[in-house]
Amino acid sequence: MASLFMTDVSTEEFWKTGGMPERQLRQLEKDWAADKQLEVERAKAVAEEKTTKRLCDQELKDLQTHEKSLVSALETQKKMYERRIKNTEEDIEEQKKVAQSLTVATTRSHVSRGAINSM
Repeated sequence: MASLFMTDVSTEEFWKTGGMPERQLRQLEKDWAADKQLEVERAKAVAEEKTTKRLCDQELKDLQTHEKSLVSALETQKKMYERRIKNTEEDIEEQKKVAQSLTVATTRSHVSRGAINSM
């Protein structure tokens, strides 16, 4: 029975360490410190991931806003060019009418001169 209580732990050390040998206690402290370090590193990684996600979300939002403004600007330019094309087509039609009336007037003038000259 005495062999059960015979360990390499002194009575003072037994009470100080809760019955655990000091080297085992130091190993537990090292393990605990390593676990805490892992927790800190995980927390940092999670925080960094959240920050990265937030930044990516903001950048995506900014790009979508920029895309909308570009599309709006292109639509405005398209309308402007369509208006120019329509105005140009109207001008061409107007000039054709003027040219036709000038041709008719010129032809009448030649016919009148011919009639005058033949008299």
